[in-house]
Amino acid sequence: MFSGLPQDYSSITVTNDGWWPDTDVADFQSQRSIPASIKTETVASALLMAIGEANAELAAYQSAQRAKGFSSAKDVTGPSAGGVNQLCAQYLKIIFARAKAELMGEITSAEREKANPGQQSEDTRDRLLAEASFAIRNIMGHPRVTVDLI
Repeated sequence: MFSGLPQDYSSITVTNDGWWPDTDVADFQSQRSIPASIKTETVASALLMAIGEANAELAAYQSAQRAKGFSSAKDVTGPSAGGVNQLCAQYLKIIFARAKAELMGEITSAEREKANPGQQSEDTRDRLLAEASFAIRNIMGHPRVTVDLI
């Protein structure tokens, strides 16, 4: 039940590969409404898994950007707000969506007594993974949908 008290999130940095941005566990928890009752280690592990998957999928893009002379994602030119450029914002969207999808079972357990079926559905997990896929495609310069002749 809502207590009116702020959530006590864990401010732990998940260090990335030096090119993509590092991530703060507390930012993820607050932006994606992750219950503070889920262990910090579990949340950090989900973020690490999401980072690993995203970095593998974006390896060719990263290599191409390095070849253009960009030493990190934050150096890539483009729109920005609050000190974060579009590329880094999209990357964080990818890992936050994938990490939340990974944590859906934990969230269901933590929220079971609140009976929030929207949080618990497989459909929510699928939407999160689709959100991440769309962002990956956008970074790589692909449209959301493509059609090929067979």
